[in-house]
Amino acid sequence: MGLPKNMAGDEGPSAKKARLFAEEIAKRVSGVRVCLVDERLTTTQAQAKLHEAHIDTRRSRKIIDQMAAQIILEQALELERSSSLAPGEAVGETKWASEGLPGG
Repeated sequence: MGLPKNMAGDEGPSAKKARLFAEEIAKRVSGVRVCLVDERLTTTQAQAKLHEAHIDTRRSRKIIDQMAAQIILEQALELERSSSLAPGEAVGETKWASEGLPGG
């Protein structure tokens, strides 16, 4: 999941909501690793990619958010693939470690 931080790396109200949502997912869905990944600049990257594809994004925040989510996932998967490390910050990490599941 994306973790919305400001450019200085601080967390505001949106990040707190993201953390609470991630914790709820981790509680409700067993067997799934939940990680929070810094999403700074992904909206800018998404807008640039869509602009390159000649897609008008001026009136569609939804498409920009979808592309940003794709970028967050791609970056997380690439980090995991290249380093064998779980991306971002694990949520419910103690549960993973105690159950011996991947990601803990």
